[in-house]
This record gives sequence, structure tokens and C-alpha cells, in this order.
Amino acid sequence: IKAINAGYNLVEPAFAITLPKKDENIYISGNEAIALGAIAAGVKFYSGYPMTPSTSVMTYIAKKSRDAEIVVEQVEDEISAINMALGASYAGLRAMTGSSGGGFALMVEGISLAGITELPIVITEVQRPGPATGFPTRTEQGDLRFIIHAGHGEFPKMVISLRNPEDAFYQTVRAFNIADKYQIPVILVSDQYLADVGTTVKPFDFNKVKIERHISGSEALEDGVHKR
Repeated sequence: IKAINAGYNLVEPAFAITLPKKDENIYISGNEAIALGAIAAGVKFYSGYPMTPSTSVMTYIAKKSRDAEIVVEQVEDEISAINMALGASYAGLRAMTGSSGGGFALMVEGISLAGITELPIVITEVQRPGPATGFPTRTEQGDLRFIIHAGHGEFPKMVISLRNPEDAFYQTVRAFNIADKYQIPVILVSDQYLADVGTTVKPFDFNKVKIERHISGSEALEDGVHKR
């Protein structure tokens, strides 16, 4: 510390140091934007198994879980992750899970369960290249056809492809509202590049965020406050 102070005192007289004007922008990655969108949308339960490049959605929500009163559960595999999230949804909570490639493949039967039981759930699929384990540190967009057709039998689902961190934030909020309105699984599609690359953007407008539970009407109110 003494060396730093001494160096600073030597430099300050020799150079004019002017601090930049305060920057009102924020620096955020795609996964952080998804997580922040989920928090803004009122997510109360997140379960997942770490699989790059989707993991930072879970870790960001976990960092904010105490302040936002969110239960975050790291489970043993993706089968447990989606079924646990569906259990939370059945209990009336806004629930979310996420994975990449092979992990999402394990969730497919659970997606079908959401379809037949008409349970709203939001799932993030952050793509990585290659079949099976693939390459966690490279980016690719090869899962779209699989995501669209994931599940056995016929049932409605929504697939939303994310464009940038700003879009990721607002689309995540929209995903929860759509899931509740139509009682369906909604899948957010991203990739490794969008997930991990930080971008400077204008602060998100939380006045645009509306939590729409749809099926919950006056019978779900108690003294003007939602029971759940």
C-alpha cells in the first residue's frame, strides 16, 4: 500500500489526471440479463445442474436469492432440475430451470410432463456446439430444430430466440407472462457467445416490466395481496 501511494504521488504532479464523466450505462452479459429478467419477473424457484455455458444464469440468481427471496437448488442432474421446477410451478410459484445441449436433452420428458399437466415453466437453453458433451468453450446455434420439436406427443410450447442482452432481459419477463397465460413451457434460446460476452447497454427500464399471472384472479387475493 505504501508503494502504491508513493507511485501515485510521483505520477500526480507530472500528469493531468481527469476522471471521466459518470457513465449511466451498465455492463452485462446475456446470461446475467436473463437472470435479471427472471428476478424482475418474479421468479421464486430455480433448480439446475451446472452445464457450461448456461451455469451463470443459476449462479447470478443464487447471488441475489436472499435479497429477492428466491429458492435456488443445485440438483444432481437435469432430470431432477426440471421435475423439481415443475413441482414448484404446481405449488403456484414462478419456476425456472436451464441447461445446454445434452442437459436439455435430459429434460425432454419433463417438458412433455409440463405439456400434459399444463404447468407453466420457463427453460433456458444456452447452446454449445457438437452432439453429446460437445465443446463448452465454443459457440454454435445447432439446437433450434431439436428445441422446437422437443417432447413426445403433441402439445403447445413457446420458443423465443434471444438477440442481445437487452432483448434477453425483456424477453425473459415476457416468457414468464406467456407461460402463465397459456399454461405452457416457454424455452429461451441463447448461445455461448451471447451468454458470456459482456456488453455496455442502457439501463433496463423496469417500468416496462409487468407481472401478469392471468389465471390467478380475485380468488387468489387475500386482503388485496397475492397469497403466492
